[in-house]
Amino acid sequence: MTIGVCGYGFSGSGAVTDLLKEFSDTQVLDAVEFKLTYMQDGLEDLYYHLVTHPVRFYSSDVAIRRFKRLVAYLDKTYGPLTQGKFMLITNEFIQEITQVTWKGSSSFHRIDSSKSARFFKYQIAEKFRKVAYKYAKLWWSFPDTEMYLSISPERYMSAAQNLISELIACLVDSNKTVVINQAFPADRPEFSFPYFNDPKAICVSRDPRDMYLLAKFVAKHRARFIPTDSVDDFIVYYNTIMSNITQDELDKKNILRISFEDLIYRYQETIGTIKEFTGISNHTAPLRYFNPEISIGNTNLRGKFPQYQSDIKKIEQALESWLYRFDEYDMQNPASHGTVF
Repeated sequence: MTIGVCGYGFSGSGAVTDLLKEFSDTQVLDAVEFKLTYMQDGLEDLYYHLVTHPVRFYSSDVAIRRFKRLVAYLDKTYGPLTQGKFMLITNEFIQEITQVTWKGSSSFHRIDSSKSARFFKYQIAEKFRKVAYKYAKLWWSFPDTEMYLSISPERYMSAAQNLISELIACLVDSNKTVVINQAFPADRPEFSFPYFNDPKAICVSRDPRDMYLLAKFVAKHRARFIPTDSVDDFIVYYNTIMSNITQDELDKKNILRISFEDLIYRYQETIGTIKEFTGISNHTAPLRYFNPEISIGNTNLRGKFPQYQSDIKKIEQALESWLYRFDEYDMQNPASHGTVF
């Protein structure tokens, strides 16, 4: 079984990852966010261009080139973690799904090039090539490059599943249940499920007031992917993403949705829910990595930012269904103590 702990960015999924480290029957992989399936130009995008919507050579050539560029970038972090096997495994995958490769060029190669490359390779070199052919009947293929053709490869899904399995095998050293950080997109984890063996997703949400304050003030430079310059933009952002959440009742078998706050205010009950959902049971080191008495300082932040009550009021009115009911719990107000992060 593969458990993916998923969040929306500063929604508190790291708390669940820490909690699962306390179980002796799990191995938690949290050194990187394992987003190869759903990341832009990743396996799901590749599937669309090769299998769902292939167009002549264009779609596969562009999609595979972009996938190669993505894995080359990811190799900076994935390479050392996989004992240097990341590029080898991904290159074998590309070879398996590619039907024809050749040296050539297309209009997209020019579009996809940097400004300097377009100038030297597609303007200066092009002029020399025309002159050489006109006066000396010489022709060369520069700036040709590797091209790829792959239309509905029969083994795409099995090859992609094997790719993920091999990468995970490089990261684990036991037969324990594997827990992976951000293996699936939190709003639609089922999109990535086909690539994993026996997948289960734990998706963690957070009170929108706290997410807004965290992204705007506490971790602003790390949370620029969340729009907070305008509270109205934040409201649209939060509501749009959360409204995209899977609604199918059948998916409850493999998707557990919990709030970060429940880990703190309903600690024992939430642990029981996670145990039942995952089947793990040996909570041998409680509070070693996740302590609700410490993390409570990261909740109900309204009292720490009284000058922004007008923004909070807007969020409360627009996102009422996503608010956590802090008032239902008889606990000391965390705004009065503790350090946020």
